[in-house]
Amino acid sequence: MMKKRLLGLTAAIAVTATMFAAPASAGPNARVNVVHGIPGVPVNVCVNGGTLAEDFRFGNKIVGAALAPGEYRVKLVAAGKPCSAPAILRSTYTLAAGTNVTIVAALNASGTPKLKAFANGVKKLATGQARLTVRHTAQAPAVNVWANGSPLIDGTDFTWGANATVTVCHTGTPKADLPRFTRDADILVVAAGSPESVTGDMIKPGAVVIDVGVNRVDDPTTEKGYRLTGDVHFASAKEVAGAITPVPGGVGPMTIAMLMTNTVQAARQSA
Repeated sequence: MMKKRLLGLTAAIAVTATMFAAPASAGPNARVNVVHGIPGVPVNVCVNGGTLAEDFRFGNKIVGAALAPGEYRVKLVAAGKPCSAPAILRSTYTLAAGTNVTIVAALNASGTPKLKAFANGVKKLATGQARLTVRHTAQAPAVNVWANGSPLIDGTDFTWGANATVTVCHTGTPKADLPRFTRDADILVVAAGSPESVTGDMIKPGAVVIDVGVNRVDDPTTEKGYRLTGDVHFASAKEVAGAITPVPGGVGPMTIAMLMTNTVQAARQSA
């Protein structure tokens, strides 16, 4: 099994970043977070030639530093060294007014130290909505990201430095708002327990649709008097989606296959 180095967000450093001058620009401050994800390399964090944080170690983070809009030179030097010392990592970032950014120092898939900046989604959500942001900053190749037994992000595309925002709709989401969120999704996972509730006009053209729902609905035209259907209206959705799982025969067989795989693995480990 591949070993992965994952970021530990265990310690927070509160800072005031008003001492770092940037070109004068109108508008609200940008908010910047910095995360140290490289084991065994304590550093000083320098911005525009001044020290933002000293002895910054693996797992430490800077949260919500307020910076005026403008260009910033970020440089990491060995802990205890001045900002004029040789850089371990460096990069330049232009911050627009009101933006929210997280800068991560981490090892990429080949083990090379890198700085990566991510824009954070901070837009207010409607009542009944939740936001989950997934980012790949582990020393690992492309990965699969799953939630509640369903893939959220295709592993072949989710490589180091990639990120995705996951929006969760649930029973508290007003039905009138659902299409606004579903039509924005590149990957739409539906597990609502409501037969054929997601129709083709609610789907972004070319999106991947994963229908987790299984519902038994009355159908006098069948021998059993019922049929199985998913939470997605398959007939209309297949005309819009780039790929879609049917019900039955879609997620179900994958669930069984993974259950059997885990059963065999557990048996081998206990032998």
